[in-house]
Amino acid sequence: MSKRLAESPNNTEKETFSVPPKSPPSPRSMSSKEGASGFLLRFALTSVSGVLVFTSFPTYDIWPFAYFALVPLYFALEGRTKSQAFAWGAWMGTVTNVGGFHWISGLLEDFAHMSATLAMTLCIVLCFVQGLVFALWAGYVAWVSKHAPRLPIWLYAVPAMLVAEFTFPMLFPWYFGNSQYLFYPAIQIAELVGVLGITLELMLVNTALYVLLTHFLDPTRRASNPVPWRFAVGALAFVGLMLGWGQLRINQIDRLQDEAKKLRIGMVEGDIGIWEKEDPKKLDNNILIHQNLSAQVALEGVDLIVWPESSYQSPYIWGSTLKTDDSLLLELDSLFVPRFRDGILPAMRAMRVGFGRDLHHRPEVQHAFQRAASTAARAHGYKPLPSGFPSRCGEAYETHLACPFKRVPPDEVTYFLPGYEPLAADRDADRTAGTLPWSQFAVQRGFDVPLLFGGVSIRAPQGVTKTYAELLRSPKSERELFNVAFLVDREGRVLDEYKKVYLLLFGESIPFADQIPWIYDLIPEAGSFSAGETPYVMELEGVRMGAMICYEDIIPAFSRKLAMLKPQMLINVTNDAWFGKTGEPYLHLALATIRSVESRVWLVRSTNTGVSAFVDANGRLVKQTSIHDPETLVADVPIMSGEKTIYTRIGDLIAWLSMGLVLIVLVMARRGDFESEEQPKAEGEKGKVAEGEDPADED
Repeated sequence: MSKRLAESPNNTEKETFSVPPKSPPSPRSMSSKEGASGFLLRFALTSVSGVLVFTSFPTYDIWPFAYFALVPLYFALEGRTKSQAFAWGAWMGTVTNVGGFHWISGLLEDFAHMSATLAMTLCIVLCFVQGLVFALWAGYVAWVSKHAPRLPIWLYAVPAMLVAEFTFPMLFPWYFGNSQYLFYPAIQIAELVGVLGITLELMLVNTALYVLLTHFLDPTRRASNPVPWRFAVGALAFVGLMLGWGQLRINQIDRLQDEAKKLRIGMVEGDIGIWEKEDPKKLDNNILIHQNLSAQVALEGVDLIVWPESSYQSPYIWGSTLKTDDSLLLELDSLFVPRFRDGILPAMRAMRVGFGRDLHHRPEVQHAFQRAASTAARAHGYKPLPSGFPSRCGEAYETHLACPFKRVPPDEVTYFLPGYEPLAADRDADRTAGTLPWSQFAVQRGFDVPLLFGGVSIRAPQGVTKTYAELLRSPKSERELFNVAFLVDREGRVLDEYKKVYLLLFGESIPFADQIPWIYDLIPEAGSFSAGETPYVMELEGVRMGAMICYEDIIPAFSRKLAMLKPQMLINVTNDAWFGKTGEPYLHLALATIRSVESRVWLVRSTNTGVSAFVDANGRLVKQTSIHDPETLVADVPIMSGEKTIYTRIGDLIAWLSMGLVLIVLVMARRGDFESEEQPKAEGEKGKVAEGEDPADED
């Protein structure tokens, strides 16, 4: 491309220095000042590239397209100035992102309450911004082609794409290499250099095909230059070698997975739509759906059950913030708990927090117990819980040692009271049976298996005096809400919890919202969460589980930090119900699968409405759900070593090396180190601008 660009009769430097072309321009070499036919041809070429890229992703999944998707774009950039190339790259990137993210318009209509026209407009704007990755790449390629025509195109075009993907910020980050998530040999390179390594493979093949096609389709080039076999064969050989190594590595990891101990994990997908999920009148029924599905999964002998993000929302949550080894608990236990009960502390927790069914139905002892508990508590310096959203317990509030938390538990919660009554088919059956509230709204009911579930917690240093609705819009100085994953044992004790670190912009947090609170009137469904501090690994019976919430599973930098903690499996809880029955859940899954290869551990991905999946350490989709109907999944997950992979150790070194190469080429091209020997600049002509050229394109 670079040589034909320099030989184009309308090329700026040619016109400036009046050096006639050696031969007529090729049929495909289109000048910077072109007619309608040339414009339409470039429009078609860039559009085709955009379509080829997004159809290589879900839900089309025609992944082979990615290996030649950029070839039309390469041809469209021939003879272009950097500004023109930038514009064509932006168009191609917009087509790509609209094809992949068109569902954003529906999201804006539903939750930002925008008109269809405004929602689609903002969707296109966002897609344009995300498409600037290709615009920046195209502008750089065109500029270097002009200023360093003797430089091989692969030396600057390939690393430039890696740099563009690595540095450009996106609301929904994705990489060209993610398109290969179903081509398992190709994605194994992620263990070495991350997802950018897959992009490298694609760029090498695309560039090699372009170089070969350029030679064979251009009579002028074919007559005066040898076939560029060296780069083409070298690039294709490298990719072929990596594919072969990838298959060998798959076989090795399969053997390790077969030999590893297993943890039997069950996932529950309630398929509860976003409106049903947030409806206060349906919270009890939503919990019942998860309880019944969990009871079914428990029958399969699972060691752990996983619920999705924010799956546990209850009008009342019975729990505790005290520790089970407290001297007060032991003293109360010795006074009030019958010796024949199974386990002293579990019984004490049930009595202290919920007072149990037997005490609840014996009014003559209930008040006496409350008084005794309150007296003992105050003697030890304890007070009624001031945090969380305490429900109104009437006059008895001051005598209770603990009260239920309304909607959201406090940040320091240590225990969730399990339900001890039989499961019902629906909430009407629960009401008919007279099921106690703390049993009806319990996390664990109908099963006694350890549970990892998503919820929300609150930290309120000054205590909670406002209603739930008021607190949601209170400044963070008064309260902090966290998107949390809780891990509880079979008795409801909180073993671990993880607070989400990367919050979704405008979904979970709005910048400067405390200073401009009226912005929530424009986006009423937006959250006001606080971020956690660091990645975290939970432990269950010695198994280290790296926790991720929602779109943290598509952020390589975050998963690498998590991998540094040596998790033996990754567990992601997600709620994609916001996007409805669109292609977003499938795209989200595709972007997440590479995390398992980067860390060489399984990814257990639990979602509310799909797509839940078990992804093995080779990135293969072992089992997955659909986006329709409630479902469960069970799999024996190998407990991998969790040792750091090469990528975990070196990180995105390939991106930094590419950045260095891009900068070196940039400096040398500006100095003229690779200018064509046939086109020396005449003395005194430097800086002269040819007629019709954009002066900004001189540099």
